[in-house]
Amino acid sequence: MHDEQGGGGHAGAWALALVPVGLAAALLFAQPDPAFAAAAALIALAAAILATLWLRARAKARAQGDVARQLASRLEEMQDRIWELTESVARHRDLLEAQDDVIARRDLEGRLTFVNDAYCRAFGFDRDAVLGTTAEPNRADAPDDGADEGEPSRQSFDARFDTPEGPRWFAWSITPIRDRNGVLVEIQCVGRDITRRKDVEADLRRNRDAAEEASRAKSRFLAAVSHEIRTPMSGIIGMSDLLLDTELTPEQTSYAQAVRGSAGALLGLIDDILDFSKIEAGRLEPTAAPFAITTLVRDVVELLAPRAEEKGLEIAQVVSRDLPTTLIGDSDRLRQVLLNLAGNAIKFTQRGGVVIEVHRHDGPAERIGLDITVRDTGIGISQEAQQRIFEEFEQLDAGPDRRHGGAGLGLAISQRIVKAMGGEITVSSRSGQGSTFTVRLALAPAGRHSEPGPLALDGRRVLLAAPSSIVRATLAAMLREEGARVTVAANRDALDKRLSRTTPYDSVIVDWAIADADTPFAPANGTSAIALLPPSQRDQLERITGAGFSGYLIKPVRRESLIARLAATPEAPLPLSDTALPASDPHGEALDVLVAEDNDVNAMLTTVLLRRLGHRPEHVRDGAAAIRRLREAPKRNVDIVLMDIQMPGLDGLEATRRLRAIERREPARPRIPVVALTANAFTEDRAACIEAGMDAVLTKPVDRDDLAACLAEYAYGTAPARRTA
Repeated sequence: MHDEQGGGGHAGAWALALVPVGLAAALLFAQPDPAFAAAAALIALAAAILATLWLRARAKARAQGDVARQLASRLEEMQDRIWELTESVARHRDLLEAQDDVIARRDLEGRLTFVNDAYCRAFGFDRDAVLGTTAEPNRADAPDDGADEGEPSRQSFDARFDTPEGPRWFAWSITPIRDRNGVLVEIQCVGRDITRRKDVEADLRRNRDAAEEASRAKSRFLAAVSHEIRTPMSGIIGMSDLLLDTELTPEQTSYAQAVRGSAGALLGLIDDILDFSKIEAGRLEPTAAPFAITTLVRDVVELLAPRAEEKGLEIAQVVSRDLPTTLIGDSDRLRQVLLNLAGNAIKFTQRGGVVIEVHRHDGPAERIGLDITVRDTGIGISQEAQQRIFEEFEQLDAGPDRRHGGAGLGLAISQRIVKAMGGEITVSSRSGQGSTFTVRLALAPAGRHSEPGPLALDGRRVLLAAPSSIVRATLAAMLREEGARVTVAANRDALDKRLSRTTPYDSVIVDWAIADADTPFAPANGTSAIALLPPSQRDQLERITGAGFSGYLIKPVRRESLIARLAATPEAPLPLSDTALPASDPHGEALDVLVAEDNDVNAMLTTVLLRRLGHRPEHVRDGAAAIRRLREAPKRNVDIVLMDIQMPGLDGLEATRRLRAIERREPARPRIPVVALTANAFTEDRAACIEAGMDAVLTKPVDRDDLAACLAEYAYGTAPARRTA
């Protein structure tokens, strides 16, 4: 369009220029005079110049018109942009003003350059009055004087300020504002009112503190009540034991046994309630100390063996030989779990028995994975019951017709203990087909784990005869792990058939239940014959030797005893028994034992037990009397002290501390072992005893065997050489 218009303009201009040129040409033809020719040429030249000037002026005007139009377009665009920016700024300002958060900006000299309405309302400021000033709201709390000097950085903190509504908390966020070149130009402060949150937090802290104090009060109450209940219960149990050791009629014996059993059940219930309350209070903190897993499992099995024997059950153990000798963990808590699981297994089993097995599995790095399995042949657990047996106060045979007692806390406590140790506990069972509980843990070895030693019974042929599948399976597993070749027999006929064959055996192990004491047992030459006996039949020694046996093992059989018995040779024979019964006095002499006990019943029980063990007890009623008596040593000899913890005046802990202080001041005075007697069942109570300087802890009611073992370990191991009588 512009080209067409431009072309037409040029044509018009040249048309106008041709008019004078044509006139000049006409003059030249009409008048050939040279003067006319010159005039005509000038006229034509002037016309051409005028046409050229006119075209240039026209082009310049047209160019100026294009520029004007471009400027007008740019101006319109800029006006639109300015309008958009104005709208955006207004929107952003409206958003800032509508914020509940308080917002302010300051320049590098601290002068306010912007504050929103929320800032002014919160602190009672007038915007026009504070802008350009360094005004700040008043702090209602002490500011942090430890702020770093230098260029500000992004930071957040909580602070309390005075406001027209009173002191209020704000969560502040400080942000440096920089220009495009990264130069700091302003500081932006944004605060959010968090007074309600702070009030809620304060309420929660108060409630938490009150709950913790209530928990501590409950723990103190339970500890006090536990001690007060356990003390008379200890007397009942102990006196029942003493009564059962006297000559009683069968009727009297049954009554005494009923009292003993009921008191023991009540004591177990008290322990469960205490453990559960401690777990509920969040005070279950597993410890980490070296322990031997083989010893722990053996102790649990041997402790429960009398209870199993009373019901005609077998109880046995199998611990894999590839486990480290020592592990790091909470042995007391693990023992508690195994006692609960195995005790339940005995409770719900009428025939057969219980087995505790420990095997290794692949654990995490630098840890040993343990699978501890407690398996029984009892009544089993239905699928529905398996979903709830780990809950508090749940029982397998709940209802008015249930045959088994208990509060339903044991499994709940065990599960929480195992979880606290970083493991898990599971159950597998079917009704009428027994149950299997598995505790899976990962524990660190104590020191560098070494591979198992050589097989102790490599290549030996062993014939094992026992009616119990549990005994056969566990003993056969131990024998095979040690390299023995094992043949089993379930009854006497099968045993005789095996022996009648020409296959030679290095050893024959026969359960006393299928041995015929009236028919001597005569194995082939060079074959050792070993009888298996329950603990209650240790008195069968003469009958065993008369029946042709060269030795016996007490069930549940220890791996080390089994190996030692089978590895014995005619050149290096073992004594008849696998383990000699602990004598009351291994050194053939009595001990002078000081008993510090304020309860008359418990004092009488302890002194009677000591006399029956062949020792000389002396009784004092409190810690102060014990210290006075101990100051007289060694003029009046005291070999060991049995110290009650809670006594009037000076308690057992403080009395022990004073004794140890006396011994430190007088280096020539021999150190006297102190054994705590306590009815308190908490682990921290035991720790407090050891921290006070005591050597060991015996829990009431005092068990005769535990007392004898403790005296043997701590008294005879000190300085027996000076005793002459």
